[in-house]
Formats: sequence, C-alpha cells, structure tokens
Amino acid sequence: MMAAVFLLSVWAALGVAGVKGLYFLLRHFSNPSDSDAGEDIRARAESVVACLDSVIYYSPAKPTCLLRSAALVMLLRSASVPCALVIGVKHMPFGAHAWVEITGTGTIISPEDERSRYQVIERL
Repeated sequence: MMAAVFLLSVWAALGVAGVKGLYFLLRHFSNPSDSDAGEDIRARAESVVACLDSVIYYSPAKPTCLLRSAALVMLLRSASVPCALVIGVKHMPFGAHAWVEITGTGTIISPEDERSRYQVIERL
C-alpha cells in the first residue's frame, strides 16, 4: 500500500511542481547512515523493490524510470536503506535515465547496459 502512495506522490509532485517538486519531496526523506542500516540491507532492498514492482505491474499507467526510481528511493529510505537517486544523460542521440544505487553495498537497481551509456549529472 505504501508503494502505491509513494508512486502517486511522486507522480503528483512532478505533475504539479515539476522537478523542483520532486527535489522537495525527496529532501523530506532523509538518507539513513550506513551504520543505521544494519546488516540486512540487501534483503530489505529486495523486498521493497518487489513490492514496488508489484504495484507497477498492476498499475494502468507504467511509470518512467524517474518516477519509479524516485518512489523507490522514498520507500528504501523509509525502510532504513541508505540509497541515492542517480540521473544520467547521453549526448547522441540525446536521452536521460534515472536509477537507484544502494549506498555502501555497491548494489545498483538498473540494468548495467542502460547505465553504462549515461553520464551522471545528479545524485540525490
């Protein structure tokens, strides 16, 4: 249920206030420190990702990578998993992509072939 609420919150923030609204929303979900996260970070992260993926599967409109990644960051931080929303761009042909990195574990939630084509411009 929380995953659906966060996904709708991100959708609304972007729709009403644009990227500024998304930044404002993400800033309210402070990133836990690595020491606060405990040893079961990977298990909690996998559980959160599965939950969000279930919500997206049944959603009539499929979110973009930015919407999914922003909602995932909010969910992960709520579960005390330190993470960052990463936004990258490529020049030719122009494109942008967003993904989530789990801090301290090296885990990245995005296909490798997607990320390798983008230069990071923002890490929240």
